[in-house]
Amino acid sequence: LDTLWQRRIQIPHEVVAEASLSYGDDSIHTHCTARFDGGSLGIEGSYGFRSACYAMTLTVDTLDMHRILPSEPLGQTTVMIALEGKGNDWKASDSQFDCSVWIDSMDIDGRTYSSAHIQASLNADGMVIEGDYADTLVRLAMKGAVRYAEERVQAHLYVHVYEADLK
Repeated sequence: LDTLWQRRIQIPHEVVAEASLSYGDDSIHTHCTARFDGGSLGIEGSYGFRSACYAMTLTVDTLDMHRILPSEPLGQTTVMIALEGKGNDWKASDSQFDCSVWIDSMDIDGRTYSSAHIQASLNADGMVIEGDYADTLVRLAMKGAVRYAEERVQAHLYVHVYEADLK
């Protein structure tokens, strides 16, 4: 790590880590878990060589991010990010990339955000994104799309606010 990151990231003194890697005829799979300071971080992934299919899941479970990134306004975090896709050429009609983010809870600058989900899909035709969020102050849903048509780009974003406390 360069000196900037060395100053910004603090590795906990005690880390219990597990990792596995398996390789088959057509694919590779990996699983890594690190537990420290009452929380855990996990990464699981796979790649199919012939199919060019890939998947990865990152799980942060009850981890105090401020202890790792003390200069950032982050606190207790429980999040899952899942990525999966097929193909290496975004212009190919059979390529697809999907990303989902679930925020169970995340403290940022003393405020807890919870119950959020965002999902995005990208392919040769464009991108679609959907999400929802609910806490004590606001409940909303959103949906958007970007489409490529010849030399035009069309973009739409819809946000539905069900409730909002604007105190």
